Amino acid sequence: MQEVQGLIESSKFESGDLQVDAIQKCTGDGQLIFVLLLSLARQALDTIRMPAAMRAAAVDLDSAMATVLEATATRLVRGSHTAVPDLDDSLLCFESSVAADTDGLDKQTATHFAARLALYRALVGAVKQISSKSMRTAQDRDEAPVFTAEKTLTAERLS
Repeated sequence: MQEVQGLIESSKFESGDLQVDAIQKCTGDGQLIFVLLLSLARQALDTIRMPAAMRAAAVDLDSAMATVLEATATRLVRGSHTAVPDLDDSLLCFESSVAADTDGLDKQTATHFAARLALYRALVGAVKQISSKSMRTAQDRDEAPVFTAEKTLTAERLS
């Protein structure tokens, strides 16, 4: 993280197109995702036990989230285009379990699960945003123009 911040600070005085704003935005997006994941992990340590259906939906959502984050990292590093699960479906399943399972709970417990749902919603939004950005970045890299003396070609990735 310090290296990224150092790059941003040092590049402010350099000429050329270093996309400093894009680097700062990606750094902020990554930090947001990290903080949301930490918040969910901390909340999981609370003594309130999730009902079984809600716990199963949360595990499915966590697994889908991990798969999307891993695919995003792989896409950025290797240019791989692996299929990723739909986070909206997993989030909807968790939302449904929260709605069904919190009806008979006391107000404090219901509030706890509502807060957890809000964290998941924010996390899904942030992950979808950074995942779509990484897809555009990988496509830009794959389709970078190659200039020759006679014509412009589209660079093809070597696999």
